[in-house]
Amino acid sequence: MRLNIHILWVFMVALSLGACRGEDTVSPDGSIPPDRGPAVDRFVTDLTIGPPVKVVVATFNVRNFFDSQDDPDTFDDVESASAVSAKVRALGTALRALDADIVALQEIETLALLERLNGEELGSLGYTEMRLLEGNDLRGIDVALLSRHPIISTTSHARDIFDGVDVQDTDRHGFSRDCLEVVVEPSPARRLVLLINHLRAADYSDPQDALFARHAQAARVRQIADSTLTWEPNANLAVLGDLNDVPESRTLSLLTLGDPPLKDLHDSLSMSQRYTYIYKGDQTVLDYILASPGLVADLEAGSARTNHSSVFSTTSDHFPVLATFMLR
Repeated sequence: MRLNIHILWVFMVALSLGACRGEDTVSPDGSIPPDRGPAVDRFVTDLTIGPPVKVVVATFNVRNFFDSQDDPDTFDDVESASAVSAKVRALGTALRALDADIVALQEIETLALLERLNGEELGSLGYTEMRLLEGNDLRGIDVALLSRHPIISTTSHARDIFDGVDVQDTDRHGFSRDCLEVVVEPSPARRLVLLINHLRAADYSDPQDALFARHAQAARVRQIADSTLTWEPNANLAVLGDLNDVPESRTLSLLTLGDPPLKDLHDSLSMSQRYTYIYKGDQTVLDYILASPGLVADLEAGSARTNHSSVFSTTSDHFPVLATFMLR
């Protein structure tokens, strides 16, 4: 049975990693703290993992979900009250059809708007947890999360500053919106680390700048993932969202290649099965769930898919992707 990284976190304040492996922990003065080993042994022995927990995870770019208020700090769209109400109803229909336990969302303007959607349309789905932190987008669109399971922590990376990774790129970069790091606890012994993203889109007025920025953002997301995976390769971690690039791109390579690698859960599907966006009549993929080896091990066979129901195309230009895990 895998020992989840997040179980180990329980020990980290008082214990070294060596003690968690059943080895003696040495104090700074060289002595062995009394009873440290037996106390750890008792805790591990008494810990009940319980049966596997089924969790459906999805990501969906809902497209321009703005309210009717003008935000003077952004170039936001200001919708009529009736248009906002219609969007809330349409998204309610779509998310009820999706019926996922955890949903990463992109292009929502405010937490208040997310709370309205949940309150008016999603009560039957049991989303007790909502997260949206203001990011960097000039129009004010943010990434967010809905969850039926408890959220243990939420970390914004909107203020991160990092170097470019392309040879000609000498700029410093930040996230176009945010990389929202959320730790969800489906059960007391199992946690999911989710990195929710909406990377820099193509910009045909300055394509090189947009590409450099997207590559830098992807590399930074991978660094954030590695801050968990380097310490515990079996962690249940996923990078998900609108990554604004195709599967064979350098953007995806920067995210997936590494030690350990992240797996694109939908890469075995044909384009007609997995496309999430249509550009000038061509089917393409922009939305992903990239999973760590520990999470891939718990993937329910055949569950990774794109939902092409018409309820999604009536409210967005993207289709959601989802996957089911039996967390052990």
